[in-house]
Amino acid sequence: MGESVRKHSVTAVQMESVNGDIAANLEKATALVEEAAQRGAKLIVLPEFMPDI
Repeated sequence: MGESVRKHSVTAVQMESVNGDIAANLEKATALVEEAAQRGAKLIVLPEFMPDI
């Protein structure tokens, strides 16, 4: 049987969020996600702790 290999680009975003500043956190996260996507990432994971989001 032939084997099929697929390559995927995965990015884990590391960022420092500002407690209570939803707009700033979303702005920073959006910019980092867009950059990762432009570099070819197909799966982008954000930190589990983003205060007030």
